[in-house]
Amino acid sequence: MIDLTLQFGTDNSFIPDPRYQDEFPYVSLCGIERNFIRCDDVPIVFTHIVPNTSDSSSASSQQPFNLVIAFSDLLYPFIPEALYMRPESISEAKDEEDEEGGILKHGGRIYHPADERFGGYGLIRSTLAQEIGNFFVLDEKRLPVAFKWKGEAYKLNNQLAKQLCK
Repeated sequence: MIDLTLQFGTDNSFIPDPRYQDEFPYVSLCGIERNFIRCDDVPIVFTHIVPNTSDSSSASSQQPFNLVIAFSDLLYPFIPEALYMRPESISEAKDEEDEEGGILKHGGRIYHPADERFGGYGLIRSTLAQEIGNFFVLDEKRLPVAFKWKGEAYKLNNQLAKQLCK
């Protein structure tokens, strides 16, 4: 795995570049270098959830936990109610194991908001998604409606649905 912390450079941003948009939709500026990036989903991946400590950045100090960006020392505040689990299909598709209609099948991808300089959202790493996947509370159609974290149930706001389901 490539350590993206080196590619973030000093401004820690991804900038779409029209010259190579089809092949490499993102460019990360690192000093005089331009690192062109292609990814399957989004360029930001949250790899771990860690407790907030006194030496964490002030931007994340209001939340008790932070998300780690790409195995680096870059942190983003973890907001449990902002998690979004994207269904494979927005239409009501039958689940392979379920005879009843109207059950949405989830692709297993979980997203969390990120700074606008990173595109507004990031992907929760698959290993982390597996760890926290059982903390989602599902309704009768198996849609996530809440997230249980550290003894508290957070009602999901699904604000990322608008961005991800364009």
